[in-house]
Amino acid sequence: MMRILVVGAGASGLAAAISAARNGASVTILEKMSRPGLRLLASGGGHCNLANTASPKTLPSLFQGDGATKFCRHALGRLPSSELIRFFASIGVRICSPDGFHLYPESRRATDVLNALLLETRRLGVKICLSTEVKSLIFTDSRQIAGVAISDGHEIDAEKIIIACGGKSYPSLGGGESALALAKSAGHASAPFLPALSEIHVSENPFRTISGVSLENASLSLICGGSTRRFHGELLFTHKGLSGKCALDASGAISREIHAKGRSEFFLSFVSDMNAEAWNSKITEWRSSDGSKRTCKMLSGILTASLSRLVCEKSNVPETMLLSQMGRDDSKRISMTLSGMRLESTDLPPIGKSMLSCGGISLEEVFSETLESRLRKNLYFAGEALDIDGPCGGYNLHWAFASGLLAGTAASSDGQPGEYGHLRPTEPIQRP
Repeated sequence: MMRILVVGAGASGLAAAISAARNGASVTILEKMSRPGLRLLASGGGHCNLANTASPKTLPSLFQGDGATKFCRHALGRLPSSELIRFFASIGVRICSPDGFHLYPESRRATDVLNALLLETRRLGVKICLSTEVKSLIFTDSRQIAGVAISDGHEIDAEKIIIACGGKSYPSLGGGESALALAKSAGHASAPFLPALSEIHVSENPFRTISGVSLENASLSLICGGSTRRFHGELLFTHKGLSGKCALDASGAISREIHAKGRSEFFLSFVSDMNAEAWNSKITEWRSSDGSKRTCKMLSGILTASLSRLVCEKSNVPETMLLSQMGRDDSKRISMTLSGMRLESTDLPPIGKSMLSCGGISLEEVFSETLESRLRKNLYFAGEALDIDGPCGGYNLHWAFASGLLAGTAASSDGQPGEYGHLRPTEPIQRP
């Protein structure tokens, strides 16, 4: 019976252990914390947003990281949301979609998901060793995987090892850099873990006085690798900068820019689907129909009064100016501010307060079809340890389960991905 060690008892580690054990392997999970699945319990505010119903064709393009879109296509293609529903049905967890997009356990309780995963590992005979930190990998004289050395000084033999111990966010729940250290000992390169799904700190923050004000549908744009990336959604102004879904989704790309260049320049559109031309047309219409109104008053019909004053200030247009007095240059400046207010960030927020970390083990040195190392045979990776991160809304848990199941299946099948164990018939999405 093949002996496999899984480092980490989070979502990807538990999934890897289950798929390997279903294929007949003898599996042991080594977890440094005193309890398994702590970050899983915290996901989605405890409700556990497992995935979503995004199209399998477009899903990979939403992930970031050097080569991430191409790399994650195989794992996500093997486990689209329909197959993820089947997997959870096979361990007794029914899935619902209250809004028709986000997928949750029917109970809306992360504890139910974790308990089902743990019950399945117990049924399959998977051994879970808690408070057991892996300090180093052990290699044979020919640099083949032989096992691990753990924190109490003992060594554990293994034929194959799956590193699934996550990233650096939430250190109180097990986050750290052990995945990078273990991968480095096997010769792997990596990008440092940086904050993602986090607040954005804005230099000379102009929003400090309007902290707590939000926009329902804003966008942030930045140039990454020669192409423009746009992030949409709710935006919340804070005393340090920006938060809300739009900012959370953009934060990983901004963190990478700051790490590479020391700064990140990006642009805020106050209404996502309105460009400068659309705003200019709108202002022209206002000038014709409501020329006696003051500029700030008219903007307050779309934005809050405090945001309207800020837009006037940044556009160098008096907030008391009547629309009939507004010149072409005034209109142009306001339109440019509303559609692309330039912002800059040079300061990374604390990674310990981020919901995710970007960066990780280089994808170039891992086979996407099996998640096995290209440098060390019988060494596999899964989850946040790899240089892949997605937006909020279930994407990252989907990747955790998809990559864990793929790594476990490949490791227990001599590198040939087979089926994800025995699954029950597809469970329909339950909607109210």
